[in-house]
Amino acid sequence: MRAPGIEFVGPARAPDLSLALRADIAGFAGIFERGPALVPVRVEDWGEYRAMYGGFVPIPGAPGRQALSPLALHGFFQNGGGPCVLFRLASPRMRAATAAHPATGRRIDLGASSPGAWANGVTLRAPLAVRRRARVLGGLPLPPSSGFQAGDLVRITGVGGRAAMGLLAEAPYGRGLTLPDARLPRPPLLVERLDPLVDVTIEGAGARERFRNLSLLPSHPRYLWRFLAVRRPLSFWWTPAVPPTWRPVAPALARALAFQGPAASALVRSELAAPDELPFVEDPAEAPPGGAGRDELVAELSGGLDDLGGVDAPAFLAAFEALALHPAPSIVCAPELMLPLAPDEPACPDDRPDVRLEPEPPPPPPCAPPPAPPRRRPGPAAGQGAFDAGGNAGGAGPGGSGSSGASAPASGLPGYGAAVGALQRALVAALAGTADGRERIALLDPEPGMAVFDAIDRAEALERTLLEAEPGARTGGLGTLLYPWIRILDPRAPGQRSALVPPSGHVAGLLARRTRQGGPAARFADERLEGAIAVQRPLLEGHRADLNDLGVTAIRVIAGRGVVVFGERTVRRSPGPDRYVPGARVLAYLRRVLRVVGEQLAFEPNDELLQARARVAIHAALRELLAQGAFAGATPAEAYAVRCDAALNPPASVAAGRLIAEVDVALAVPLEFLTIRIALSRDATEILDDVGAPGGRDA
Repeated sequence: MRAPGIEFVGPARAPDLSLALRADIAGFAGIFERGPALVPVRVEDWGEYRAMYGGFVPIPGAPGRQALSPLALHGFFQNGGGPCVLFRLASPRMRAATAAHPATGRRIDLGASSPGAWANGVTLRAPLAVRRRARVLGGLPLPPSSGFQAGDLVRITGVGGRAAMGLLAEAPYGRGLTLPDARLPRPPLLVERLDPLVDVTIEGAGARERFRNLSLLPSHPRYLWRFLAVRRPLSFWWTPAVPPTWRPVAPALARALAFQGPAASALVRSELAAPDELPFVEDPAEAPPGGAGRDELVAELSGGLDDLGGVDAPAFLAAFEALALHPAPSIVCAPELMLPLAPDEPACPDDRPDVRLEPEPPPPPPCAPPPAPPRRRPGPAAGQGAFDAGGNAGGAGPGGSGSSGASAPASGLPGYGAAVGALQRALVAALAGTADGRERIALLDPEPGMAVFDAIDRAEALERTLLEAEPGARTGGLGTLLYPWIRILDPRAPGQRSALVPPSGHVAGLLARRTRQGGPAARFADERLEGAIAVQRPLLEGHRADLNDLGVTAIRVIAGRGVVVFGERTVRRSPGPDRYVPGARVLAYLRRVLRVVGEQLAFEPNDELLQARARVAIHAALRELLAQGAFAGATPAEAYAVRCDAALNPPASVAAGRLIAEVDVALAVPLEFLTIRIALSRDATEILDDVGAPGGRDA
C-alpha cells in the first residue's frame, strides 16, 4: 500500500483467461460481396457472414472466375471452423452507392452501408398517410380557420406539381400559418397534413428490412434520418486501414468509409447535413424520379463501384498489419492472393460433376530404386521479388510470378499476380515483426499448378524471411506452406460443377475444430478435408517425402478416405519445437498466455504477493496444456517449471517496476526444452526472448 487505509489480502488466485485465450479463431483477408471495407470484423458463423458480407462473388469482366475468399470461408465453416475475423480488401477507386434525399435531391444524403456495386438498386420506401386536405386559392399564410396548427407536418403542392414539405409555423404579426424558409409553389395550393410516423421498408441485395414507427420530425427520438445514421462513437477497430500509397484518399472512397460502422440497418446509412432543419422541397426540375410522390417517399441507391481489378499489393499489406495486430486471430489466411493466377472454370454448369475421385498412382515395387529427387530450376531464389513504390513486384521467378506460367491478368482481375511470392513473405514478416503477430501462424497457399521444386523453393524463401525478421531468436514457425490446390464441388451449384480452390480455408477450419477439441497442441495431420473431392496434382511417395523434409505440408488423396492433410510442417527447417505446427502453436499460445497474465497483473503492487499470483496464473495455463497433451512427461514436474521469485526480481528490478518470470517447458513434439522469459513493467508486458536450454534439464 502507498496510501493510508485498510488493505484486504486474500489468497492468490489465477486471473480468468478463458475469454482472452481462444486459439481457434482465424483471420481472412479477401474480396467479399459487401460488408465493412478495410476494417477487421469478427463473425461467428456462416449465417452471420451471409448477412454481413453477402455470398459468392463473380469477377466482372472475367467469365469463369470468382473471388476465392468466399469459397475458402465456406470450406472453413464446412470443416468445423467457428468465429473468424474478416478483412475486406478494397481498391482506391471503390465507391458506395448513394441516393439524395427523396424529397429534395440534396440536404440529407443516403448511402450504402459499405462500398461496392452490391447496393445498386437498393430502395428505401416510406408510405405517407394524409390526415387532412385543404385547397387554398390565395396562397400562404393559412388562415386560423383552416384547421391546421403550428407544428403540423404538411405537404403543399402548387402549379406544375412543385411542392414543399415541412413544419407549419406562426406567420409574422399573427397573420396565420406559413412554411418558413421554403421556396413556396405558386397558388392555387393543395395543403395536406401528413402523419409524421411512417413505416420504412428497405429492400435489395437479397435482403429486406422493415422499421416501424419512425418519424419525419427532427425533434422526435426516432427521427428517420438520425435512426439510419452510424452510431457513434466507433471503436478503434472501425478505423479504416488505408494504405499510405493511397493518400490522399479519393473523396468517393473516403465518403464510403465514413458511412461504415454499426447502425440499425444492414443496408443503408444516412448522413445529416443539417439535422435540425426542415422543410424538404421537391421541384420537378431537380428532384430525382420517383421522389416524394403522392403516396410515399422513395429513394433508390445507384453509382456503387467495386473496381476489383484495382485491388493492389498495398491493400494486402494493410490487411496483414491489421490481422497481425488484432487481438483475436490465432490463424491467418489470405487465399485471395491467388486470384490473378487461378485457372478459369466453366462458365455454364454441366449435367454432372466434371471430375471423378480417383486414387493416387500405385506405389512403386518394393525392390525398385527410389525416385530421383526433384531437380532445382536454376535462376533466382523463390520469392525474391520486391515491391516498387506502387506496391507491385519488381522481380519474377518461381516465387514471384509463380511456376504456373500465368499470363497477364484478364480484364477485371487484379494485377498483383507477379507479387504473390513477395506478398507471402510480407505476411510472414508482418507476423514475425510484432509481438502480437508472433502469437499466430499463417496458412500459406501454393500457386495453382506449382511444381514440387517450386514449392520447396518458396518454403526456403519464407524461412529466410523469418531469419531476417529477428536474427538469432526463434520467432516460432509463423507459417506453413500447403501443397497442392484442392478441388471442391462449387457451392453455387454443388451437383453440377466443381472448382479448384486454395487449401488454406479448408485446412484452417480443420485446425480450428481440432483446436477446440484438443487445445493448441492438437494435431491435424492425417485428417480428412470435408468438401474436397480431389487434389490438383497427385503426389508420388518420393515427392511427399521431399515436401515433408523441406518444410511443406502435403495434401493427398487416400483411397477410401478422401482428401487428407498428410503433414504438419512449418517453413522452419532447423531442429526445434516450431518445426511442427503443433509445437509452433503451443509456443504462440504460451506467448499469449504470458501477455494476458501480464496485462491482468499490471499496475498491482510489485511485491511477493504479485509474484505468487503470476506463478498461480501461469501454472493454471500450463496444467491445462499438460492435460491436452502439449508437454512431455506425466506430471507437472516432468513437463514444466515456473520461476518468479526474489532471485529473478532483485530490488533494482522491482524499483524499476518490472516483474520477470521464467518458464521451462518440454514440448511433446519434439522433446526439447525452451526457456521463455517475460518482463512486466509499469507500461507494458514484454517477451524478452525464447532461449534454448540444451544444458538445462534433461528429458
